Amino acid sequence: MRKDHQMRTFIITVCILVVLLFSSAVAAKKEKPLHIPFPKDAVDGISCGVCTFVVKQVYRDVLVLFNASIRRRVRMSEDDVLTALEDVCNPFAETGQWIRRITITHKRETAPFLGVEELQVYTKCKRTCSTVVEACEGVLDHESMDMLSPRLLHLTEYADADKFAEALCDRSPICTKRWGLTASRYDELTTMIDEDTMEEIDPKEMEVERMMDHMERKENRRHSIFYRDEIVKMQEAILRGDKEAVAKVDPSIADLSEEEFAAVQAMVRGKNNEKLRSGTHRADDEGKARDTQRRKHRESDGGEGDLENFELEQEDL
Repeated sequence: MRKDHQMRTFIITVCILVVLLFSSAVAAKKEKPLHIPFPKDAVDGISCGVCTFVVKQVYRDVLVLFNASIRRRVRMSEDDVLTALEDVCNPFAETGQWIRRITITHKRETAPFLGVEELQVYTKCKRTCSTVVEACEGVLDHESMDMLSPRLLHLTEYADADKFAEALCDRSPICTKRWGLTASRYDELTTMIDEDTMEEIDPKEMEVERMMDHMERKENRRHSIFYRDEIVKMQEAILRGDKEAVAKVDPSIADLSEEEFAAVQAMVRGKNNEKLRSGTHRADDEGKARDTQRRKHRESDGGEGDLENFELEQEDL
């Protein structure tokens, strides 16, 4: 059992390394991003809006479980609901990735209140993301949300996610007791918010962060993924079958059998071949583009530049 766990952990590590190596996400050391949230009054200021988003999200997640329980003819339990709620405020987990699409807004017509809106893309988790996490956790810990799990067990009594969110959030003190900010404080916070520019995240980078988070929380293993040159050395050693060289980067390779190491090698070779094929296609496309440009040039100058073009083609060859 321990051997299977070691193999699985090493495979996940190699998957992360391969994803990092073949994406543009690697610059130096890859770690889960940690950013300080905005001040507490900003967290409080967006809590009502975040309540609506998180409650709608758990409604959709539990609805999937409910439909699955009908197909299996097994009654959905409160434990199932609690499992769905477990990672909903974690932007690095799959069920919490909705947080990466939330942006904090401030508009003249709604001042001195802050708001939240949903973006079309997933973003890197910076201060805005961390602030939404704080607000999300505060919402779920609020005493008015004690009825969330029981109501989720009877979610079919509500027409849809919007009606469910209205029933829980709109009547909660989270929304009914909102306090507006002073003009000076509103200006201070909106300046901070504007400085935290939203950046779209590469899906590969987001998947790396998800896997790292999974290993840290589920397998109790802290990871600071290696520097790029370490990743390259590890990949090259795997490709040539040098187990000892790989072990210098990650000692857990020593626990793998020859068959398991061969499986890892095959996986890395597959990624490497995929990259080579991609490069070949790009080179072919560039060659075709050059040929088209030369043909147009010959047609436009009536053939006077044929000798020059011939010399260029010889050079290319």
